Amino acid sequence: MANIAIIMGSVYGAAEYLADTIDKELKKAGHTTTYNASPLLRTSMMLTHR
Repeated sequence: MANIAIIMGSVYGAAEYLADTIDKELKKAGHTTTYNASPLLRTSMMLTHR
């Protein structure tokens, strides 16, 4: 299955709730997810195209 990075930012919490729900559903479907709600991105989460 796919490895999916979920990068989320929210002011009132609705986007965080949605991202959390999507994270759980993707895991149930067998995908691997990396969930980041931090304002800082780790280098390992950055996607590059070659």
